[in-house]
Amino acid sequence: MYGAICLKYVSGAESFEAGINHTFWPHQDDGFRNWLGFDPYYFGLLVFGFFSTYFSFGNIENAKVLQIVTTILRFVVTLLMCSGALIYIGRNGMQRAPLFDWSTQLKHLAQVFGNTTFVFIYHHSISGIIYPIRPQKDVKAMFFYSNIVGSLFLATEAVLAYLAFSGLSNACVKPLNWPAGVPFEAHYPCEVSGLYNENFLDLPGIGQICNFYPMLNMAAVPILNITLRNNLLDVIPVKRWLRERNMLLFLLDDHKNSIKGLWSCILTIPVLVIVCLTRDV
Repeated sequence: MYGAICLKYVSGAESFEAGINHTFWPHQDDGFRNWLGFDPYYFGLLVFGFFSTYFSFGNIENAKVLQIVTTILRFVVTLLMCSGALIYIGRNGMQRAPLFDWSTQLKHLAQVFGNTTFVFIYHHSISGIIYPIRPQKDVKAMFFYSNIVGSLFLATEAVLAYLAFSGLSNACVKPLNWPAGVPFEAHYPCEVSGLYNENFLDLPGIGQICNFYPMLNMAAVPILNITLRNNLLDVIPVKRWLRERNMLLFLLDDHKNSIKGLWSCILTIPVLVIVCLTRDV
């Protein structure tokens, strides 16, 4: 779960940086950086981290409205990404890579690992989310149909990405290892970037909405923070150690939302250290 949270922090901060820069400085790679005076990635981390921890002051049910809004936006953005891929296919034709070109496929094992991590965290929050549902007999049908709908949406998005972008080699966004001082110009459409939403930056409206989408993970991270906090405090006897040593006893009063939030902040420190040291989590 720490790995998943790190991935969301990095993707949120990078999409924030790219979205602001492309919106206000479309022809300057470093426009946002020059305006801020420092690397905007860290500003994105600050914004993302603030809201992610702010919404983790409490339990999962406290984020109900946030989750409903996020769910709606996820469907909207997925539809926009599918529409964007269709626009590129209609404009430039299909750009398919060989399906079993393993030398190419092996380069993307990190992305496969990252997506697999997200799949495995799917079950962590289910028990807390479905407990308040009444009548409980409707839960099975709800999960059955929602998984079918979600799978169809994601499969469609993936196939369209393969058809529209997989055979391209030019980059949408300046790579991290790009030589300093060498000008970079994006040519769209382009290869699938580390953040897929960046493939649509040049499409008015669609590009802006898609590009800011990973920042909406600040609505999903509180669920992970809350689940991680509850699991760690159950598994690691840290509260017992504090009680035995008569230290920081106010942290034991964790039925209060403010103390729950403080625990979330404390347990987020390793994430901040990792994402400040590397973006390639």
